[in-house]
Amino acid sequence: MKRSFYLILVLFILPIAVKLQNDEIKNVARNLPDSLAFQRFTNENGLAQDTIFCLLQDSKGFLWIGTYHGLSRFDGYEFVNFTRDFQDVNSISDNKINSIYETSGGEIWIGTRNGLNRYNYATNNFDSSKFEAESPETIGDSWINTVFEDSRGTLWVGTNQIGLNKFDRTNGKFTAYKNDPKNPESLSSNNVFSIVEDKNGGFWVATSGGLNKFDRESGRFTRYLSDAKNPNSLSDNVINSMLIDRAGIIWLGTGNGLNRFDPNSAQFTRYFNDKNNQRKI
Repeated sequence: MKRSFYLILVLFILPIAVKLQNDEIKNVARNLPDSLAFQRFTNENGLAQDTIFCLLQDSKGFLWIGTYHGLSRFDGYEFVNFTRDFQDVNSISDNKINSIYETSGGEIWIGTRNGLNRYNYATNNFDSSKFEAESPETIGDSWINTVFEDSRGTLWVGTNQIGLNKFDRTNGKFTAYKNDPKNPESLSSNNVFSIVEDKNGGFWVATSGGLNKFDRESGRFTRYLSDAKNPNSLSDNVINSMLIDRAGIIWLGTGNGLNRFDPNSAQFTRYFNDKNNQRKI
């Protein structure tokens, strides 16, 4: 796995830095080498396609790579590619890969722009779920942005247009939680980009219309939205990415800056780019 080690090291430097607190970041920065060596992998080396949307290293050590034209699995030496085959119902449902997730039980789930897929190691193929208009208990939308398993073992799926979906593994049915314009305790937007759970069991959903805390017992959402009059509010409602660090702080990448959110105080700290200050983002 030597070849993949260097690639993985580079890919994880930025997320690790985001997770650390300010003092730790300074210590890490002082110990970084002056220059980093990159090893490049392209379709000429066997990668499915050169435009990459998502990455995952699974518990077996494989690196999974979601591209614009197929899914690749890398063992450090060679790539195995999975693409849509219209003659094979057990092939991956679509070539545009939005997300890859491994559950606590080692299941690999892949979200595409046309269906949710579970990889079957034993048969080396996929089980797929797609939206079916005639069946309200199928997944609400075939465009899958994100997949997440909570501490209870429940699988949640964030879609592009039909909100948050809960998957019941026992019967294969989905329950959708969507925005209701008449209900301020509903999901703030149906475009769900990221889902995380904090150490206290708080369940957070990032959307294109703000941050939501979801009460899984009552089905109610508490919204955290941008407020131009409040400098301690979210800087922008479009949240592209979300991460919880070791201290329980939630970091949000938005359409207008980086946000640090403390769930205990419900306060946001904003970080913006400053062209005149190289120490800013």
